[in-house]
Amino acid sequence: MSAVEIRAGQRITGLRRSKRDATLVVVMLDGARAGEVDAAEAERLGIVRGAALDASVAAGLHAAIALCAARRDAVRLARARPRTRAELVQRLTERGHSAAVAVAAAERLADSGAIDERTVAEVAAIGMAERKVSRRLARDRLVQRGIDEGRAAGAIERAFGDRDDLDLAIEAARRRAASVRGLEPDAARRRLAGFLARRGYDEETCIEAVRVVLGGVE
Repeated sequence: MSAVEIRAGQRITGLRRSKRDATLVVVMLDGARAGEVDAAEAERLGIVRGAALDASVAAGLHAAIALCAARRDAVRLARARPRTRAELVQRLTERGHSAAVAVAAAERLADSGAIDERTVAEVAAIGMAERKVSRRLARDRLVQRGIDEGRAAGAIERAFGDRDDLDLAIEAARRRAASVRGLEPDAARRRLAGFLARRGYDEETCIEAVRVVLGGVE
């Protein structure tokens, strides 16, 4: 995004290579910094020192500067932590980039290999398996992050293995059981069942896991 209004009639008073990225050029309009653009795009638009912008070139330059700014933000966000394309688009729009520019920037990053949704899905699924959330909740969370359902299902299958939801719920309940010691039996059961429900287990599974753990019967 450029802080300088770009309009027909402005003159290009300066062009120089960006110090931080040699593939970019800094464009000056009427003595003010308009922003950075990809050098190849600047050449395609016919951006040369001393030329005056016509309406078409002004619009193209505005779009190129907006995309370059979004790509810069996208790279920073991707370096901060692994993200899906959908998450990146959301964060970019929250930062003020238009939806179309955010999508284009995310696609460029994905094409370069900087976004690896397969790895994002695998790492997230492993983490949820370790926290003993239900398979259903794990799938829903991956899909909410923009992972397609097929990839989400595959990641969950590899992370959770052959353990079914009851096995996972019992493991989770056993880890949590110490926190309900000393409570009245009914209160302990409710507390533990609520904990399991928040992990995405259905009512029947919650009841059975609580019975096994608090009743001491497998």
